[in-house]
Amino acid sequence: GPHDTTATLTKPLAEQGAEVIALVIPGWIAGQFAPAPQPEAYATMTRLIRKEDGIIDWHHDATTIDRQIRAYTPWPGTQTTWLGQPVKIVAAHPLAEADQAPADLDLAQPPGSVITWGRGASQRLAVICGEQSVLVLDTIQLPGKRAMSGGDSIRGYPALIGALFS
Repeated sequence: GPHDTTATLTKPLAEQGAEVIALVIPGWIAGQFAPAPQPEAYATMTRLIRKEDGIIDWHHDATTIDRQIRAYTPWPGTQTTWLGQPVKIVAAHPLAEADQAPADLDLAQPPGSVITWGRGASQRLAVICGEQSVLVLDTIQLPGKRAMSGGDSIRGYPALIGALFS
């Protein structure tokens, strides 16, 4: 789903995998399945995930970055840099019509530009991404602080407004 993360999918997928194995093993033991090599055209390789894989490149579009954040939750997590310090992006989502952003939102700013709209408890924190897309930051963690909502981070750290994440 649109809010699933590695953390929310690990247990259900492990349980489904166990159910499938339990169904297949008796047939395997009985010789009902013949092993066959995987066609090389369909073979894929991967590598171990590294901490650096969680570093956000704001030149990617918001949907790609949202998927990166969800894939790397809980480990290695995702982060960006502000004033030379790491900022963890805990939860976010691509801007959609449901976010009720103003029509005059300036998307011509460089990727990584921090923007806001709204007032008070409804104030939203977001970042301009590649392809003039916008990622709404639901939860972030500033250096040495606890994770907080995007709105709380604006109220506590107004210097974020107009900042450039790198």
